[in-house]
Amino acid sequence: MQMTAREQKVLDQTIEIVLDRGSAIIAERHDILTRMIEDDIAESEREALAQRFLHLGIQWHLLTATGQTKH
Repeated sequence: MQMTAREQKVLDQTIEIVLDRGSAIIAERHDILTRMIEDDIAESEREALAQRFLHLGIQWHLLTATGQTKH
């Protein structure tokens, strides 16, 4: 069955709208996921840094408790 020129135009416009909206949704989801991943990485980095400071604090405490520092 042959489409009329008007039907073809409406179909083309509909496809263009769907693709534009789909692209916008994908871009939005990508941005959200990227932020979530960055937040997870930042949280992991903060946790690792906190663990490192805790470890250094324990080391410092042990050194001062055993008199191995001038402090």
